[in-house]
Amino acid sequence: MRLAIIGLAGILASAVPAAAGPYQLLEAIGRNDLAAVRAELEAGTDPDAFTSEMAPGYAVYHAAEAGNAEMLALLVKFGADIDRRDHNGDRPLDWAARYGETQVVRLLVEAGSAVDPAPGEADANVPLVEALKGGHREAAAFLLDRGADPARADHFDDAPLHWAAARGDVAMAQRLLALGAGSSPRAHLDLETPLHKAAYYAGPDMIRFLLAAGAPVDARDWHGATPLFIAARLGRIEIVRALVEAGAAVDLPDDKGLTPLLAALTWRPVPDLGPVLDDPMVPSRVYAQDARGRLDGVDHAAVAALLAAIAPALRGLTEESCAGTL
Repeated sequence: MRLAIIGLAGILASAVPAAAGPYQLLEAIGRNDLAAVRAELEAGTDPDAFTSEMAPGYAVYHAAEAGNAEMLALLVKFGADIDRRDHNGDRPLDWAARYGETQVVRLLVEAGSAVDPAPGEADANVPLVEALKGGHREAAAFLLDRGADPARADHFDDAPLHWAAARGDVAMAQRLLALGAGSSPRAHLDLETPLHKAAYYAGPDMIRFLLAAGAPVDARDWHGATPLFIAARLGRIEIVRALVEAGAAVDLPDDKGLTPLLAALTWRPVPDLGPVLDDPMVPSRVYAQDARGRLDGVDHAAVAALLAAIAPALRGLTEESCAGTL
């Protein structure tokens, strides 16, 4: 990002007269030239004056994006508005949190930047969510120390716990829950819970932690997919095992009628499914075929785990059926 600022600032500075203070100020920020920034400010340049369709935002925003805490302190000293938003609705604090610039996050907060958007700003980015989304634990921890809402969701309704779960950060998830975050917030666009995020990206430890905290094991997203469906589709065998052990429904279909086993069998091919389909008491073709009768496989181990989970129930049903015909 800093290279983009330098290049753009150079273009803008060459296109305007040398006396154009705001442009010169942005160019100095892009060069990381603290002395030149100080000279521009002392000469009377307004740190909030710069705006352009080519480079929306303000000097304080670009200094925060570049992660230069000393320069940002100088701009704040000369009256820069630290909470001014750019054309995307981002404040400097959003950018600093997004890129893990903890020193800048600290400076902005100590200078008065609000750790959370105002209650009425439902469509705003949330610094804590931005920090956790990028895996920046130090910045996230600082924001929590300064009172950030552990449950405040962003404009996608992604809560901090969604991204702690996706990153597999059990310690951060524990802290969020201890501070009052719910164990199963839902994103409004895809209805995903933190357990869905963990099924995509995290390890079994996060799965077990969320389940122990009360996350519903069979929560369904916008497409009707459960966390088990996601793990089976991706061939994430350790996640499949953890969810099955926790009692996840192995035959709950998504909105297209695909079960976790069918998703595992049809997502991408493997050389040999023979060892998986050799139990005569398991009607595997019923569970494995898709609408076109295909039996291509995805992951031998994931399929084996799913079949092992449903085999006892299927044997019981088969034996009961046979007993009724005698």
